[in-house]
Amino acid sequence: MYERVNAWLDKPVGHVGTNMRITDHFQARLYGHSFTELVNQVQMAATGASISANAIFNDEMRGLDDVVTVRDVMTNYIYPNTLVVEKLTGAQLLEALENNAAYFDVKDGQPAVNDKYLFPKTEHYNDDIWSGVSYTLDLRKQQGSRIQDVQVAGEPLDLTAEYEVVINNYRAGGAGNAAFSHDKIVREVQTDVAELIANYLLAHPQIQIDQPKNVKVLVS
Repeated sequence: MYERVNAWLDKPVGHVGTNMRITDHFQARLYGHSFTELVNQVQMAATGASISANAIFNDEMRGLDDVVTVRDVMTNYIYPNTLVVEKLTGAQLLEALENNAAYFDVKDGQPAVNDKYLFPKTEHYNDDIWSGVSYTLDLRKQQGSRIQDVQVAGEPLDLTAEYEVVINNYRAGGAGNAAFSHDKIVREVQTDVAELIANYLLAHPQIQIDQPKNVKVLVS
């Protein structure tokens, strides 16, 4: 039994190229990363949502080498989360982005992690990295006014329009981001995200995802 489990865990599920290793977790959270882009692509494919957000849970997550096994997926996506799609107005989406922007601070003229996410408890898992939306993060401004020039599908954000956003079930109740709430849920996918990632790689065994470029950061 033990040998069978190990054989299953070590089963290759696909190739992802050479740029999915996470070597600088802070930069990956600030600008996004090809690994988080992969997870967002999986989440959007599984739910049909056009906007997705997911987190680099901790600094032990290393991302993926070219040859990916089931064990690699489970090591990087450690929680048994499922997916939830919520319908947000443009104003609520902007609020969600602003809430995420509070993860960052400026120290000695450089971007840094807000101490509130480090003490008394490390909460990297409460910072989401987004796909399907582009924006400027202006760290020169006060919290709550940092997100500028938001675009969805190449069009300026409409504060009164409705947008479908896929997140995990932990975030869906507002944990880590009060812009989300259960009353906004429109559908759910009850399959664990790690399983969805593995199945996506099996269906797309040769993947190359570039570094995302949907976030511009202003510091000085």
